[in-house]
Amino acid sequence: MTFLLVFGYVMLAFHLIQIHPAKVEEFVPPSKPDFESLEKIPPSKITSYPEFVNACKEMAGYYKDRTKNPLLKNTIFIAGINYSYRDFFHNFRCYTDRLGIKFLPISLDPNIYSYIKNNNIAPTFLMPDVPGRGKVLSEASGFGGKNFNLIGCRKIEAVAGALALGYNVVFSDVDIAILRDPIHHLFFPGVDYVHSENIPCGSTFRWRFNHSMEGNTGFYSVRSNPQTIRTWDLTYRACSQTPLYDDQTMFWLILRNNLNPIASPLPTCPAQQEDFSHLQQPPSHQGTVPNSVVSCPLNSCLFSAGGLRSYETFDKLKRGIKLTGQLAVTAHANWMNGRQNKQDALTRTGLWLAKWQPAAQYQPQPLQQQVQGSESFDGISGMNHLNTNMREKSSLAMNHVNAHLGSNINNSKRMRQGRKKHQQLLQQQQQQRRLQSDNAGNWTCRPITSPLLKTGPAAFP
Repeated sequence: MTFLLVFGYVMLAFHLIQIHPAKVEEFVPPSKPDFESLEKIPPSKITSYPEFVNACKEMAGYYKDRTKNPLLKNTIFIAGINYSYRDFFHNFRCYTDRLGIKFLPISLDPNIYSYIKNNNIAPTFLMPDVPGRGKVLSEASGFGGKNFNLIGCRKIEAVAGALALGYNVVFSDVDIAILRDPIHHLFFPGVDYVHSENIPCGSTFRWRFNHSMEGNTGFYSVRSNPQTIRTWDLTYRACSQTPLYDDQTMFWLILRNNLNPIASPLPTCPAQQEDFSHLQQPPSHQGTVPNSVVSCPLNSCLFSAGGLRSYETFDKLKRGIKLTGQLAVTAHANWMNGRQNKQDALTRTGLWLAKWQPAAQYQPQPLQQQVQGSESFDGISGMNHLNTNMREKSSLAMNHVNAHLGSNINNSKRMRQGRKKHQQLLQQQQQQRRLQSDNAGNWTCRPITSPLLKTGPAAFP
């Protein structure tokens, strides 16, 4: 009788799914910005926080050795960090440390702020919540979700704040491998904004400013001047509204539709810049539209996007770089969803450098300790030292639940007990992993084995 009941419920559910399939929500792009309404939205107050001002001051100069290029004294490298991407943070540090570059890690949630502070890794600043717009959560988030959009808006706000303080900014996501110092590609006389493209290397498609394709806000540089300060401020105001959209969507809507300042795009960026004395002078827009934001796109092979997704796209990237006769500078692990897919892509292409080992004095608490609460956790490379016995117990607990489901569907008390036991075991595993990962331990960096680091046309077969 019980079997027939369960079978009946399953068939009814299957029938309902066939009649009423799940609706697929399509992305509906926002309409053109109402600039008059944006003016009424309160601006960011980030520059009123002494910790932000002091962090920018300490991390300005671009190079760890400030004497290397004093002309970059007002240039700051910023990267936004979410707690679930802290292993990417360390992987990113492997690249910047190798090149002698320093960057300001902007904490996008309280957990990563505590992690950076407690381990004395670097100066940082915790981005404040915007009242009524929700809090940035610590877990990983997929493209287009609320948390993803909130994270993007906080990144824009951080850059807007640095620009308002008078700093020229290089911004990067932490899922990017920086193979060579990019600074000579990023600042040019008469150019305000230099951005990477959302076009795969080797594509027949060519960048066009007014095409629906947006530039990539995961890696760019911007000079501080009244035009850029206003553009980033308007983007912050726009992306902090409801409904929420991602920072890239909102930024390019602002840039393309704003008349004060107006966009003045160049088809390509100038040749590499060795002299940065122009950064000490007011921006000169000779030959361009007055009161404008002059932009240019980076080479899509040297600053690649989407080239790490698969073996096929990586082969195209290598061939494309060879054809340029130049050297790859950055590779972005984007156009894929989920942190694990990104890490797998960086590992597969020889670009994952971070390696973690617990500090000698670190003694993790035993798994048997009572867990006081549960927090979502996305695993971290090099720290997945899960107890096999605990996994087996967790599996047995779930089997216990399933057995009771089949034998007695009405025995809800025992089912609840089984589920509770299963959840407790999972929470203990999560707590153990967090205890390990929240201790910075000994982060080391592997050598770069990626062929993208090789030089010259003969580097790729």
